[in-house]
Amino acid sequence: MKRKVAVMLAIASVMAMQSGAYAQNDVAVIVNGETVEFDQPPVIENNRTLVPFRAVLEKMGAEVGWDNATQTVTCSLDGKEVSLVINSDKMQTPNGEITLDVPAKIINERTMVPIRAISEGLGAIVAWDAETRTVTVTTQETPEDETPIEQLEPTYSLAESTTEVKQDDTVAFTINVSYPVIEGEAAGIDAINAAIAADAQARVAAYEENEGESAKEFVQSGQETSSEWSCDIDYEVKYLDNSIVSMYITEVSYMGGAHPNTVPRGLTFDMQTGERMSADDFMENALEEGKAGIKALAEAEPDSYPFYDDESFELTEDDWYIENSQIVFIVPPYEIAPYAAGIIEYRADLGGI
Repeated sequence: MKRKVAVMLAIASVMAMQSGAYAQNDVAVIVNGETVEFDQPPVIENNRTLVPFRAVLEKMGAEVGWDNATQTVTCSLDGKEVSLVINSDKMQTPNGEITLDVPAKIINERTMVPIRAISEGLGAIVAWDAETRTVTVTTQETPEDETPIEQLEPTYSLAESTTEVKQDDTVAFTINVSYPVIEGEAAGIDAINAAIAADAQARVAAYEENEGESAKEFVQSGQETSSEWSCDIDYEVKYLDNSIVSMYITEVSYMGGAHPNTVPRGLTFDMQTGERMSADDFMENALEEGKAGIKALAEAEPDSYPFYDDESFELTEDDWYIENSQIVFIVPPYEIAPYAAGIIEYRADLGGI
C-alpha cells in the first residue's frame, strides 16, 4: 500500500532549551495517532528536536538504512529519499542539498536525527503543540489504484470598499479598506475568507464609531474638516500556500496634525482548518521570544528606543506575521521609539515552513 504524506499546517520549530549543549526533554512524538515509544528520549539542541531515527521513520512507513562505515543514515518514502551523515550539517534531499541547523549525532549509542528536516525532506510537515509539548506527524493511505490529485497553490484577489462618514451632506471622514479574497482548493478557504471580511468590517466599524464620530462633531460645531481626514486599512499577504496564509495589516489614519497615526497588525490562518493560528503554532513561547528580541534591540541602542519599559511592554497575538521562513514581531510607532523610527520589527528564523 502506497502512503501519501498529508500536508497539515506549518512547522515544528521547537524552541524550549537555551542554545548550546543538548539536554533530555519531555517532548512527545505522535505518528498517525500513535505515540512513539523511545528507549532514548528526544532531545533539543539549539532549538531543534532530535529523535531516534528508526522509531519515528519506520512508524511513518519509511524504509530506513544505516551504513556504519560511512556513518550515513538513509530513508525513503513514496519514492522520495533523503540521506545525511553523522555530525555533518548537510542533508541530501530530492530537491538537492540543504544545510541543517543541527546535524545528526549519536547519543547514548542511538542515532538521533532532526525530525523537522527529515520530515520535510520526505515531503511531510510536522505540527507542534506548545501546550502539550507534542510533535505530531500525520500520513494517510492512498489506494494503489487511486492517482493523487495535485492541489494547486492558492492565489488571491483584492476586495476594496470606501465608507464615507457624513454630517448632514458633508463628508467628515473617509475609510478605505482593501483585503484579500483567497482562491484555491484548501479546505479552510471559505471560512478564512469569511473571517477576513468580518475582520475588515470590524475595523471599519471601529473607525466609524471613533474617528468618524469625532469628525462629525467637528463639522457640527461649524468647522470644516480636510478632505485628507481619512483612514486607509490595507491587508498585505506576506505568506500563502496550502498550509497557511499570513497577512500584515496597516491602519493609517489622519485627522490633522504633523503626521498620520499608523497601527500595524498581523493575522494568520490555517488553510486546512480555517482557524486563526497563534504564534506558538510556529515557535514555542513565541511572544516571550519576540519580547526578548525587542528588549535586546532596546538595550543595545537605548538612545534609539527611549520609550521602552520592560515592565509594561508586551506583545499580543496581533503583533506578528509570517514572511518567508521568519516570524516577524511588530511594534507600532511611539510605543518604544519616536514616530520617526517608524514601525519596529524583530525577525526570528523558523528554519523553513
